[in-house]
This record gives sequence, C-alpha cells and structure tokens, in this order.
Amino acid sequence: MFKNKAILIQTIFIGAFILFLWLFTYLLTTQTFNPYIVPFKRTFKSEFTSFIGNVSILSIICLIVFIFIRRPYRRIYTLGIIEMVLAFILYLLRVYVRSYFAFFSFRQMSIVKNPAGDLGVNVTKQMIGEFFTTGMICTLLPGLIFIIIALVFRKNPIFNAKRESHTTTKKVGSSLLAVSLSFAMILSFRLSIKRNWPYNSDLPLYGCMNAGVYNYYLYEGFGWNFYYYGKKDYKQEDVTVKIKEYDRNETSYNNFLDPSNSDERVYVGSLSGKNLKIIQLESVNTYCVDLQFDDGTYLMPNLRNIISDSNSYYFANFYTSAGQGKTADAEIAINSGVNPQGQNTQHWDFKVNKKGVANYNFQTLADMFKAKYNSTCYSFHGDLSGFYNRGNVHPQMFGYDKYYALEDYLENHPNSKEDPTSFINGWVDDKVVIEWEKEVTSSLTSPFLSYQIMTVSHTPFLGNPKEKEYDFGYKNKMLYRYIAYMRYVDDYLGDLYETMKNDTNTVYVLYGDHGSFLTNKEQKELFGKQDALTFERNNTRVPGIIFDGSGTLNTLTGGNMTNNLVRSEIDMFTTIVDLFNLNYTGVRLGVNGLSNEKTFAYNPNTFTIVTDDYIYYTKNDKYKMFNTIEKDVMKEQVQKIKDYKLFVDMANRYNLLSKEV
Repeated sequence: MFKNKAILIQTIFIGAFILFLWLFTYLLTTQTFNPYIVPFKRTFKSEFTSFIGNVSILSIICLIVFIFIRRPYRRIYTLGIIEMVLAFILYLLRVYVRSYFAFFSFRQMSIVKNPAGDLGVNVTKQMIGEFFTTGMICTLLPGLIFIIIALVFRKNPIFNAKRESHTTTKKVGSSLLAVSLSFAMILSFRLSIKRNWPYNSDLPLYGCMNAGVYNYYLYEGFGWNFYYYGKKDYKQEDVTVKIKEYDRNETSYNNFLDPSNSDERVYVGSLSGKNLKIIQLESVNTYCVDLQFDDGTYLMPNLRNIISDSNSYYFANFYTSAGQGKTADAEIAINSGVNPQGQNTQHWDFKVNKKGVANYNFQTLADMFKAKYNSTCYSFHGDLSGFYNRGNVHPQMFGYDKYYALEDYLENHPNSKEDPTSFINGWVDDKVVIEWEKEVTSSLTSPFLSYQIMTVSHTPFLGNPKEKEYDFGYKNKMLYRYIAYMRYVDDYLGDLYETMKNDTNTVYVLYGDHGSFLTNKEQKELFGKQDALTFERNNTRVPGIIFDGSGTLNTLTGGNMTNNLVRSEIDMFTTIVDLFNLNYTGVRLGVNGLSNEKTFAYNPNTFTIVTDDYIYYTKNDKYKMFNTIEKDVMKEQVQKIKDYKLFVDMANRYNLLSKEV
C-alpha cells in the first residue's frame, strides 16, 4: 500500500516539477515577461516542438534522479534543489538579455572577458536587487516547497518507502524515449534553420522558441554548432562574386532602393588637409535632443547648440550599426565602413596568425590617413586596455599608432590617483579625457586623426556622482539614472563645444554608439505607450554630426545643413572617406551621407530594417510604413536586404572585405 501511495505522490511531484519549469521558460522567451527581446512569430509547430524539447530534458533529469536515488523524500528533495538551480539559471539568462539585448550563446563566451571593475560590482548589486523587485524570486518557490515537504515528511513511511521495483527494460525504454524526443526536436529545429534562416543574430532565441530552452542549451553546451550561413553554405568564390553587387566601387553597382541615384559622391576632397577628431557618444539616443522638462528647459541644451550651429551638418535620421558587440561594433562600423555581424564580438574574435595575417584585415580610416598624409593617429578611452580587447584591436585591426587607455593615464598622471574627481566608476572621467586628448595631440603635425570613445554614461547608468543633485521627477529608477547621465553627457559636450568653436582647422565627427537600451516600459514616462516598431526605431536612432569650423560645408551646401534621409554608422565612414578624398579600395558598402542617395539601416541584433519608407521586423514580418509604397515592392526590398546581410556576414567570415596588402 505504501508503495502505491509513494508512486502516486512522486508522480505528482514529477508533474509539478516539469510543469513549473516549462512555464518558467516563457519568462525568458515572451516579450510580455522579458521586454528586452523581439520574439519570433509563434506557431503551433514551434510551440509544440519547444514543449516536447523542454519536457524531454526535464523528464531525463527526473529519470536520472529516480535511477540513482532510492527514497521518495530524497528524490523530492533533489528535484527541489534542481528546480531552484534551473529557475535561477533562467533568471541569469534573462539578466544576460537585459545587459546585451541578445540571448546567451556558449559560442560567444568571449564577451564576458571584459574586465568588470567598479561597474561589475554595481551591476552585481543591481542583479541581486532585481531578483527580488521583479518577482523572479517567486520562481524558486516550487523548489523550496519541495524541499520543505521532503524534510517535514522524511520519516513518514510513504515518503521513506523503499524504492519501487521497475524492470531494466522500462528504465531503458523511458530513457531512450525521452532522449529520442529531445534529439528529434533538435533535428527539427536544425532543419528549420537550413530551410529559411537568413541571418545568425538571435539564433539562440530562435532555438529556445523552437527546440526548447533546456533542450537548445544542452546541445549547444555540448558543442553543437547551430550557426548556419544561409540556404546553402556558399563557398568563398561564390561570395567573392556576390559581394560585388553591393560594392559601390564597382562600375556595375546598382542601388535597388534608388536605381536612378546609385553611388552619388558629393563634396569629394572638400575637407582634405584638416585634422579629424571623431567622438563616439556613449548611450545617447536621438530623442534626447528634443526632450523637454515641464519648465520648458531641455535635457541636452549643449547638444542642441552644437546641432543648430551653422557649421554643423546634422543627420536627423541616423541609426546605429551595432549588434551584440555593442560599442565595439560601432567602432568597427565607423572605422572600417563594414556592417558588424551581430551575433559575435569581432574585437574578441580578432586574431593574428604566426605569419602576421589577421582574420579581420579591414582598410580603415587610420590606414588611409597615414597613407595620404603620413600622419599620426591616436585613439583614447578611459577604461582598461583589455576592455573589448582594444589594446590589440586599435593598433592592429584599426591601425592607430597608439591606443591610450586607463593604464596610460595613470602612468602619465601619477598624482591623479589621489584625485577621485578624475574618475567615475573606476574609469577616467570623459571630461578629463577631453583635456588629456588635447595634451597628447597638441604637439602633432597636421593633419592628424584622433578617436575618442566616451565611457562613463554606460548602462545600467550607476555611480553618477551628481545624480542626487537633480530632480527630474521620473519614477522609474532606470529612466531616472539614464536621464541623469544624459545631463552629464551634455555637460561634457558643453566643454567640447567651446573647443570646437575656436578650432577652424579640425573637423569634428560626433555620433552615438548604440543608444540607451531602455525598455518600452522604462520609456513610458517619456512617450506613453509605444507600439513595438516605434519603440525599436526610437531605441536605434542616435545622433550623427559633422562639425566643420571653417564653414566650408556650409558654403558648399548653401546652408542646407540637415539631412533627413536614413543614414547609419557605415555611411558616416563613407562620408569621411569622400570629404577627405581618402583612397579607399575596399568594398564600399555605405553611401555618401551628404548626398540624396537612399539607403537602409538594420539592427544586427534583431535584424529590424529601416528605410525612408518603412520599418520592418524580419523575425515576425510586422512592419510600419512612413510613406506610400506597394507591399510587394517592400517585400522584394526586404528580401534583398536579407541577402545583403547574408553575404556581407559571409564576406566577413572569409575576410573578403580586407584591404590590399
């Protein structure tokens, strides 16, 4: 009798174990509970295969527990511990998505190599706090209840009954069935990729939604490479031919968005001979430009002053090109004019073999500046040189003569260690870096190239020493911290603007790296309820400015210093190449930003496409039109942009976008 009741009770606990952990996967894969993702279209097939995949793995766990543990209460206790561990792992996966706006992949572990420093401490504190404030701690309750029941009733004859007898055939049969179902769902997912997978970004999310969270990560953890490069694995010679269709340096090039205006090059060489200073703004979105408070004051008045200056050419519809590599991806786009792949961090993937050949061998702005002017090119950043592997990437991949990092600042300014006002979150204050950059470049012979990467206003926007001085009135803590840091950025820009106004021999390029990564909910106090596509557009639009203190651009454009056409970071690269008449022989993917030529931008993470006519979610085929365009024409353009990403990613893979050596 005890055995039958023990079997019944254990069956109930097994069912509860599987049910709760299956339901908890939706906290990760649905936008309702995980607002940091753009999910793929849900179908009956995807729901069925993910359910079977999840249940198979959870069933295998139960079988292993029941094979090796004898007493019912010990089995229930063990299942309780496993439930709590898996639930917490689901939370950590959600935290990863919150930090990188992309699903975790074992194949992209390099991204966690970045030294954390003070930011890591702050992020850890926030992560622990959010585990409680978001209610995710409730996912541990089933396991905790299992453990309590097991301990309370451990001496009860039903819970302490001897292990029930099962034949070896049943054990083996049950195990084989669960393993077979798990493997079948993985094969179904793999087949789905081969049939219609146009890109590699967000592949782990697609895997979790189609093969099951536990199932997908189990197989990927054991080394199964699900990344697939299109409907067939194109050979290098195929890609070499195909990539020419997108190269504006080819005489046969045709812009499928704007056939009558392909590769328009304007004002070529108009800024030749001037210095070039590029400043990458951390986390700044375009919507901050017009953001006003109740008293009528603007959040970023200094940025507005720069934009409205008659010597500023402003790209009002400018988009980030950054994917999972975030800031590092933006650096690749602006320095090489190449779209980052989105699913990896090329900074960490960068390698130079024993023969001195690099796996990414781009022709960069620094290379071309040095070739044309025999000039010196420096880059600056207030973090450790190991962050994003910049200590290797900037000199070797980008071609800068020297990369100045935190270690260099401490060495050159030994007394600064005693001055805490020079640092924020352990980084050199960006306002201090401005002065440091001027110290270093003041002795350089013109023309030179300087590249400064802002650091301090970094998500999750913690450690702002002036945050408590403000009273913005926002209730959402993340939004408040972000707005406070944008005021810091504006103060920085105010200092920079004073230098810019008095420097007629230097061209300043300012652009946003990747935006704020605030969620729709966190932006609600700013914009109310936004539809998903409007939110996506707001999140990926960043400032883009070329400031020419000599007034040359103003004269050439007749004072028309604003461009409302879609532009992105790779277009800024191409624009610089033309304005300085640099000898670029690589694959020219971007447009001249000052021209009237139309182009597109896309987010490599979510593969959301933006043109002047529409924004399109490729993952679920949702779209929003800005101008009248036939739906069939839009679909044809979207497919061509999918092909573009496919072949540019493969050209990256085969190192076909390289400079001539």
